[in-house]
Amino acid sequence: GRALDDEFDAIAAPTFHLADLAPFVRSYDRVVDVNFVASPAVLRRLATVGTDKRVAVAAPTERGITRMVAMVGQYHAGDIQPYRVGIDDPAMLATVDVIVHNNAAPLPQSALDNVTEVISVQWELDTSSSGRFRARIDDVLAQPRLSHR
Repeated sequence: GRALDDEFDAIAAPTFHLADLAPFVRSYDRVVDVNFVASPAVLRRLATVGTDKRVAVAAPTERGITRMVAMVGQYHAGDIQPYRVGIDDPAMLATVDVIVHNNAAPLPQSALDNVTEVISVQWELDTSSSGRFRARIDDVLAQPRLSHR
C-alpha cells in the first residue's frame, strides 16, 4: 500500500526496472529513469569471443536471462546457452567455455569448475542519461504535486 510518489518529490530508477515500480507508484510522473549500459571493455570482449567457443549467460530471473542473451547476441555470433542461477543444474555448464553474468546473483563454484573464462558485466551509467540527470530531476521538482491521498 506504499506509494513512493506520495512520500518523495522525485524517484530515480534504472530504466530496466521501471516496471518493477508499478506496485509502488501511482504514476510515473515523478520517476526519473536512468539508463545503464555494459562497459565498453565488456562489449569489446564479447565481440572478440570466437564463434567456436560455447557461451552461456547467467542471471537469476527469466527477464535477466532474456536481457543478457539479447545483449550478448549483439556482439557474439555463436550460440548462447541460458543458465538460471539458483534454478538450473550447474552440470549443464560442463561443456561451456565462457560464462557471462550480470552480478545480480553469485555464481556457484560448481558452475565455474569447467569454464575457462568468466565475463562479469560491469554496468555503467549511460553518458546521455547522466548528462541530463540533474535537469530531469529539476523538471520533476518543478511540476506541481497532485495529491493522491
